[in-house]
Amino acid sequence: MAYESLFNKNLPKELDSFLKLIDDAYEHLKNEGYTVKETKQKQWIEYGFYLYNKDKSIDIFIGLWFEMWQEKGIILCICPAWKEKLVDGNKINEILKKYPDSHVEAFDPYFVFKGFPTLSFKEKYITNITDYKNIVNKVFNIMNELGTNWK
Repeated sequence: MAYESLFNKNLPKELDSFLKLIDDAYEHLKNEGYTVKETKQKQWIEYGFYLYNKDKSIDIFIGLWFEMWQEKGIILCICPAWKEKLVDGNKINEILKKYPDSHVEAFDPYFVFKGFPTLSFKEKYITNITDYKNIVNKVFNIMNELGTNWK
């Protein structure tokens, strides 16, 4: 295994800045009264948060899933994680499959990763994010399109 990228002096600063965007999105949603649960697992599993709807029957992960980063090179994703609780998973999958078509500036094509429906942000979109509200707005657009009840 090569370790050249670890010697890129910009890596720590860029990763810190990126993780701060995730933290800021989390803090914003928490301060607005949404039910969120932060997840920063030290074993390099995930870094982000779960956002829950009003009755806590639906949750969605927003953040960095390290296994996905390693396998697919994706550093920011949105993964609905309610497959056991969801009444109509097929409808949700159909909506998510079409979602990137109307938001081509932000998302790569839909896929399923480890059994979870997944939307991944495009590299070009991520590198141009300067405000956590870009992430929050995309999450709420998706949730509204899915017809879920929030807050």
